Amino acid sequence: MSQVRTSSLYTRTLFSGIALGVLAVLIALSSNWFMQGIGINALNSGNPVAAFLAQLYGFLALASLPFSASLIAAALVMRFLDLRLPGPGLPAPATGREGVPDGNGE
Repeated sequence: MSQVRTSSLYTRTLFSGIALGVLAVLIALSSNWFMQGIGINALNSGNPVAAFLAQLYGFLALASLPFSASLIAAALVMRFLDLRLPGPGLPAPATGREGVPDGNGE
């Protein structure tokens, strides 16, 4: 039961990161069109609402791509840990070093 939940979590995290990355690229590619659409050539225009929208749009373009990368990295780490760490009541995963002495006299 918990295995299904964790696999669902990292799958959703991975897809969210990919979707946010695609959205960030689309925002970055459409920034010139957006700026021309609201009539701003510079941020020091006379309309404060338009200047705020331009700064908000620029912030979204800058912040979305690193956040997308962190979501994708978190999903990969969750997947790795899910495969490496045993769940409750499950045996530890085989490491391939089961009969090799570890230097402690065992």
